[in-house]
Amino acid sequence: MTRDHSNAHKVRPADEERPELDDAPAAATSAPEEPPVAAFAPAPVVLAIPFDPVAPAAPAEPQEPFGVAAAFFIDASPLAQKSLEFWEENLGAFLAHMENLAGVKTFEEAVTLQTRFATERFESFGRQSRDFVALTQQLASLGVAPLHGTRAAA
Repeated sequence: MTRDHSNAHKVRPADEERPELDDAPAAATSAPEEPPVAAFAPAPVVLAIPFDPVAPAAPAEPQEPFGVAAAFFIDASPLAQKSLEFWEENLGAFLAHMENLAGVKTFEEAVTLQTRFATERFESFGRQSRDFVALTQQLASLGVAPLHGTRAAA
């Protein structure tokens, strides 16, 4: 059985020359229209809550822990206090450095100041990290003391 391949070299006519494509309805090729999403979505609910951004917030009353959490209560305010102390120290050093840097006359003087500042801040970062780790370890030992049946000294 041999096949006739004599039509293999012929080129198919372009789409505009094919009448069956011209007669096809346009709606058959487009996607069906869907109703808008807003038709099914409920109307948003807007709550009118009075808010005065200038009014001071009422101080929150400290709540005592209860149940199992009472045995593991840790006051983490020393961490916040220490963080603020470090922030004040670093900000003061940065502002002093900017004042000194604003008064330099030569590029070499600026490089010297910047190098000294970077060295001091790196040493300060190490010291602050050690202090923060020591405080965190102290608070952690207070927190796990109930597991051992003793209360660590503060």
